[in-house]
Amino acid sequence: MPREASTKRPTSTLFASLVESDIALSLLALAAWSTVFLEPSWLSDWIAGFLNSAFLWSVPKACFFLLGWPVLFVLACIRFIQDLRSQQKMRMALWLSIAVGIVLAYAQLKMNQTWSSQAFFARGLLTRVDIRTDIDAVRTWLTSLDPNDCMTEGYSSEPQPWRYLSRKDQPKVLQRQGDNVRLELDAEGRPSVRLEWDQSKDGSFGLVIGHRDMKTPPSEPGMYGEKRTELRPGIYFWYEEA
Repeated sequence: MPREASTKRPTSTLFASLVESDIALSLLALAAWSTVFLEPSWLSDWIAGFLNSAFLWSVPKACFFLLGWPVLFVLACIRFIQDLRSQQKMRMALWLSIAVGIVLAYAQLKMNQTWSSQAFFARGLLTRVDIRTDIDAVRTWLTSLDPNDCMTEGYSSEPQPWRYLSRKDQPKVLQRQGDNVRLELDAEGRPSVRLEWDQSKDGSFGLVIGHRDMKTPPSEPGMYGEKRTELRPGIYFWYEEA
């Protein structure tokens, strides 16, 4: 007897399955339009901050802009034309939405109308610190310090208004944070603490925690000046290019 032809279809690739899935297309459209109101790489920026990685903040973003969105835009245009010909209105609308969302996101970025990439990285980092540190306890410790506790002897006759803390001198609440922990004075002459992560070629960044009414200093000019973003009253993020 001749063997019956198998009715089992070959297994589709994961990519093909995603392309054909209305749910996946809906999620892609949502992601594309979220970049219009936020920032094209907002999610990867937040994740990089949460993972405390300046490398993930910079390198994947370059791939994202140079490859990710352009490839998705071309795919969306091709699939839109195909679905237009086959009169699949729902899928046609989803592909069109993705393409328009990408165009608008790039236009917003070009006009500097999106949220700062640095802000999302900073908020991811702050979420990490929140999980690992009791910020209220840090502030309670700061109020117990005298401004002179933040001073260190400099090479000149004037003491410097900052002091690095060794691991043994750090309060327990801070011992899981930062490559370096530094006491310094805010603009009002009150103690604050600077957490620093130095990632060499990828730059240095961190948080400054002070009194709730501490003002965030303006960012320094120039490419290599310290850039600052206020996150909460009395807490700001800082970043320096390598």
